[in-house]
Amino acid sequence: MKLAALNGSLRKGSINAALIEAIRRMEIFEVETVSTVLPPFTPDLADDAPPYVLAFRERLNTADAILIATPEYAMGIPGMLKNAIDWTVGSCEFAHKPTALITCTSSGEIAHPALLEVLRVLEARVTEDTALLLNHNRAKVRPDATFVTPEAEASVRDVIEALRQLCTT
Repeated sequence: MKLAALNGSLRKGSINAALIEAIRRMEIFEVETVSTVLPPFTPDLADDAPPYVLAFRERLNTADAILIATPEYAMGIPGMLKNAIDWTVGSCEFAHKPTALITCTSSGEIAHPALLEVLRVLEARVTEDTALLLNHNRAKVRPDATFVTPEAEASVRDVIEALRQLCTT
């Protein structure tokens, strides 16, 4: 099964990029990291989107499931990630698509529920079992895509397994 992974961080050495790599190594899904670097969303262009937006949408459409791994920036959803999601509002790539959200950040208490609400509005199939707030991230995921503790690895694996199960129902 194919998983489209969206990284909410552009930072070189991002812990969320390491998390996506750790999930790839679990070999539960074939993981494709999909770039969220898109031009600013403009409703006037929603139906006549630029080619790279169409390619972004196509990668989401052809995936069996979507994973969002993201930090929290300034107590909110990273702007670049929210912008990419906004490009799907009218085209409905998230609608009924099995989706996992892992907010991997130092805190996350604001961005995580905010992003869950955005995903619910878009009708993504995200459940309590496919959502995880992995705060104090540096104590859980290393830059080399390994987990600091067995508990952190187990909690992430549980989310990815739940997502796989969601794909079959």
